[in-house]
Amino acid sequence: MEISEFKKHYQESSIKFIWEYSAIKEYVPIIERAISDTVDFLQSISDEEIDENDIREVIINDKKGEPSKIIFYLKNRKINSLGTIFSNFREHFTTLTKGYDDKLGLSMPPRDFEQAETFFKSIGYSDEQMKLKWDEIQSYKRKITTFNTLANKSLNRNRRVLPKIRFQVLSRDKFRCVLCGTTAPQATLHVDHITPVSKSGKNSIDNLNTLCQECNLGKGAMAVNEWFLT
Repeated sequence: MEISEFKKHYQESSIKFIWEYSAIKEYVPIIERAISDTVDFLQSISDEEIDENDIREVIINDKKGEPSKIIFYLKNRKINSLGTIFSNFREHFTTLTKGYDDKLGLSMPPRDFEQAETFFKSIGYSDEQMKLKWDEIQSYKRKITTFNTLANKSLNRNRRVLPKIRFQVLSRDKFRCVLCGTTAPQATLHVDHITPVSKSGKNSIDNLNTLCQECNLGKGAMAVNEWFLT
């Protein structure tokens, strides 16, 4: 998928995250595996097409020497009676972090090495194969066992402005967009970060201003572009 196409789907998606790659690098293979398992599962039991337009991640190596980012989006649409794409992804993610996954070759996953040794020998694994498979299982076991916990590490989860601060900013700016001058109720007003959270911007009043929805969406698109190679 071209970067421009990825940007489009990212901006249209209801669920999206941006992480510093270094902060969650040990979870990146799990995210990628959970995406693959989700797509495979939903396509195997549903007539609906599930593809990279619905769920996708990309790792961006910034040209300016800034830390690499992992950017993830997911369209949270319902698939028949199977729940949403997100609920299925979250289930696969949790399964992987706990290490209990039939696709790793375990119908009744052993909880310790002794159980694994007995199980693998019963299905004909050599000692070397058994050790490789056990190491693979262990590589998916992490302290974080829910996607919500990992999501809280994302840069864009730190953007929420408290209602009290929001009102103070709107009042200071006289309930007017600082870019085009539009006021409510002619336009929907947003409180936006001047220095993005991704650039260590804070939720303080002096780093917030009032934008109309149209200006904010335009600015937001440009802010997202900073995370992508051009």
